[in-house]
Amino acid sequence: MTFFVPEDDRPSALRDPLPDDGVVLAIMDRMSRIWNEKDTSAIRDLYFHGASLHAPGGDLRYGYSDIDAFVVGYLASFPDAVYQIDAVRINRDAERPVRLALRWNLRGTHTGFGHFGEPTGAPVYVMGMTHLEVTEGRVINEYLVTDEVSIWKQIHAHRLSGAKG
Repeated sequence: MTFFVPEDDRPSALRDPLPDDGVVLAIMDRMSRIWNEKDTSAIRDLYFHGASLHAPGGDLRYGYSDIDAFVVGYLASFPDAVYQIDAVRINRDAERPVRLALRWNLRGTHTGFGHFGEPTGAPVYVMGMTHLEVTEGRVINEYLVTDEVSIWKQIHAHRLSGAKG
């Protein structure tokens, strides 16, 4: 069984640079603090207190504690996770929140107990899309899309292969 991994990805000649925009840079910094530095206190800097997170599988979370529980579930599963934002699009309209679309990836090893169960040592590559609605520099709504079936398949294939680690 094979999976799409970062080594199979070919850089596009059409790759746009990430926007040099204050809102985008602040959001990217806070997301990096959460996902790369494992600083969950940045959740309070990134989100409004009553923000909503529409997560994979129809999982709907509200507020700091719910969003924290979701994030910790992923971080616990992949403690060595490296998060990278690949592309950003910005939509600005009068009297509406700033809307951001992010394409990102996360690489990690399934070495911890968390959202994905007992550790297997499986190397995992996650590609995702996030749509954010931002007001006053903080997220009010997030729509997060990942293919969790692909993540489970990578974990299961590793287990079936008998690989150690």
